[in-house]
Amino acid sequence: MSNVGVYEAKVQLSRLLKGVQQGKRYTITNGHVPVADLVPHVAEVKGAVLIDPGAPPSKKLRALAKRRLARMRSQRRRSGVSLERFIDEAREG
Repeated sequence: MSNVGVYEAKVQLSRLLKGVQQGKRYTITNGHVPVADLVPHVAEVKGAVLIDPGAPPSKKLRALAKRRLARMRSQRRRSGVSLERFIDEAREG
């Protein structure tokens, strides 16, 4: 991922967007401090778990666990899944 200053991002936005279309990723900085990421758009797919690939691993894991738990809770209400099966499904991933 390339670092780009705020001014350069403003002036070169078209060039940066072309790079993003080719799969490149940019971190926009303000005084060498990262403030935003310019990354390719990910189309939302029903039932998919979308997590920012640039996020720290702990944040990714927390987001994934939260979504899976919500999905399993809704399935449990509909199908009367036992607690043991619920735990086994969570372990299987």
